[in-house]
Amino acid sequence: LTALRERVMLGLRLAEGLDVAAVATELGVEPPAPPRARTLARLVAQGRLVVDKDRWKIPRSAWLLADGTIAELL
Repeated sequence: LTALRERVMLGLRLAEGLDVAAVATELGVEPPAPPRARTLARLVAQGRLVVDKDRWKIPRSAWLLADGTIAELL
């Protein structure tokens, strides 16, 4: 769980975002977990997160909200 949180925190701070499939394979988990799925959908609807296949990223227009976005996903 700690490793997953660290990967999400660090990956979403990169312009290219986080490759969720790679993290899932590496850590043996299947994100997003059901409680995160609703949060993920809300953040996408608000324009605070972009989901493109297996990659999650924070759009440049929402970088100022990155800490809050990441906190909501953790």
